[in-house]
Amino acid sequence: MKHYSIPPLATDPKHVILHCGTNDLQNKSPQELTKETGELCDFILANCPNTDITVSSILTRKDNQGNKIAEIPRAQQATLTESLIDIIATNRPDKAKESGVIEIVKTRKVRSTYAPWLTTDIRCEMNTRDYLKKKAVKNNSKSLHQAYKVKRNEVNKLIKSAKVQFCKDNIQLNKDNPKEMWENINQVINGKGRCSKTTTMITTIKDDLGDIIQDEKLIADQLNNWTKIVKSIA
Repeated sequence: MKHYSIPPLATDPKHVILHCGTNDLQNKSPQELTKETGELCDFILANCPNTDITVSSILTRKDNQGNKIAEIPRAQQATLTESLIDIIATNRPDKAKESGVIEIVKTRKVRSTYAPWLTTDIRCEMNTRDYLKKKAVKNNSKSLHQAYKVKRNEVNKLIKSAKVQFCKDNIQLNKDNPKEMWENINQVINGKGRCSKTTTMITTIKDDLGDIIQDEKLIADQLNNWTKIVKSIA
């Protein structure tokens, strides 16, 4: 308890109200609890002799240790001891350091949504969509689930339209640079740009007459002709 009293005493308060909590109320007699509370009051008066002290209550605190332990990786749960459980329950940094326990840091994967066709307005709509989904799952609300689905469909349409416009602008800007044009188009198709090593093998195409072409050389010739046509139109 003294550990938690030191920060407030740094301000030299005129009055202190103690709300005492203990985890071992069932294992101690009233006399022991009273004695420990008195020692705490003496500690406060030694540091702040002009402070008035009022004891509000002495309560027992029950920590749900099961939930706290569940947050620890399964491989480490088998090595838990009573002292380690106490560290987890009290969340005392000094106890962790004294026992040599390494603090477990939670990590969370953050999804990157960078794309050149995503405007600020679309990102705001995406944030609204994600917020509705989070609230719908948390509250298990049918109306929120429905609102999320509507917003999701709206966002999908906006993204699709933005991709189409991006491709049109890209063809116009890079009509003399086919390499750059196709790199940008590949970024739309598979979400990867210049650094992508993904290769899409085209094994079958249809010509203008609807005939199926499977020969690699003929496929390449058809694609080259299409590129020339696009360039001339642009």
